Amino acid sequence: MLGRRRPAESSLPRTSSPTSSKGKHNAEFPRLAFLAGFVMVIALMFLGNKNRSLSMKVDRQSYHVERLSEELKRRSKQGPQSNNELDEIVMKSTIDELVKRQDLLKEALQGHSRKLLALQFGEGPYIVNFSLRLPGKDFSQMLTMELNGEATPYTTHHFLTQVSLGLWSDTSFIRNAHHVIQASARPPPAMKLFKESGLASVAFQEYDASFPHVQYTVGLAGRPGGPDFYVSMVDNTKAHGPGGQGQYTLKGEADPCFGKVVAGHDVLEDIKALPVKDGGYKMLVDFVQIESAQISTGMQSRLM
Repeated sequence: MLGRRRPAESSLPRTSSPTSSKGKHNAEFPRLAFLAGFVMVIALMFLGNKNRSLSMKVDRQSYHVERLSEELKRRSKQGPQSNNELDEIVMKSTIDELVKRQDLLKEALQGHSRKLLALQFGEGPYIVNFSLRLPGKDFSQMLTMELNGEATPYTTHHFLTQVSLGLWSDTSFIRNAHHVIQASARPPPAMKLFKESGLASVAFQEYDASFPHVQYTVGLAGRPGGPDFYVSMVDNTKAHGPGGQGQYTLKGEADPCFGKVVAGHDVLEDIKALPVKDGGYKMLVDFVQIESAQISTGMQSRLM
């Protein structure tokens, strides 16, 4: 018997199959996106761990410098009979060496912070919008802050991380000292969240003389600074710049100045007009609620 004839091949041109080159490229895209995301996560983890390690080293160095400075001050107050001149020379040289090492660690921490800023939050500008509710108001008011990632990369990254984790939502402006208006991790449960996140304070007082505490700039309160921040309502360059806070052990330090309020000055003036309690601290009678704090992108820089 004759076998079946095989059908003749069509002379028509072949059409592309579903696995054409374009389809292959489309299929490859999710894999490439996944790999890029994976590399980004690894880079963030590495730089984040490096930043935490450097922050701890700077913190330890600051502690040693502060303790030695206090001991040196104590001995000088006791008078010549209790001083050992050789001990003082050794102590001063130790302090000098610790300060040098601390400066190197600070520079390394700032370098890593610049990389983390770009990876996590882009190239800037770094804008934070605060939604506020003033006492007696039934509507929200906006305050817009721009952070200076160039002058203070470490503090900028620190603050943006706080905001990205929602730590500044449901907190308050609590103080109206007229020269500053201060925000704090209040009510108390908020402070617990700051501490649990490891972001309650900075590792060192980052300050750049090119960006001083002029009107409407934003600084960190305390030593070490944070989490409280304040807005300068007057030029506080001297009062909050290097050596301005004489009550602290390290006299030459300054409060970090890391941003500026670029919109909502009228809101600040409204807060400044609110009544305060008796006493030198000037705590507000009724706190101003920070309903939310959110990072914005795609805006033009307004830092001057």
